[in-house]
Amino acid sequence: MATILDPGGTVTVVYNKSGTVIVDLAAAGTDQSTAASIPYYAGHTVAVVTPQENEFSVLLPAGADVGDVVEIYSTRIDLPGVPVRVFPQTGENINRQPNEFIEVTRINGLRCIKVSVVQWQSIKGA
Repeated sequence: MATILDPGGTVTVVYNKSGTVIVDLAAAGTDQSTAASIPYYAGHTVAVVTPQENEFSVLLPAGADVGDVVEIYSTRIDLPGVPVRVFPQTGENINRQPNEFIEVTRINGLRCIKVSVVQWQSIKGA
């Protein structure tokens, strides 16, 4: 979020970085404290995550603005029993559940939209 002056001199809040970025990311750890953080480069981030048998967690990006969208997909079709765990940053929540995670398997994706300073809403797809 940024605060700017419009041409008329009125202070205006502007949300979102423009553009879309696709990032490849190796998952890390098994919980929120050891998860790999999805980097924040744009208002729409597509994270293609590679989990391992004991490394399967990611954090939603730190510093994301209200209105930003993050999509998470797992690359490991050969490990059907190893989902990617998606955690919020400390102090944030997903679907009003602090410190809880949502799992993304090889057959679905997850789309998270930041709807307030501390809350993400998710949509899980097949």
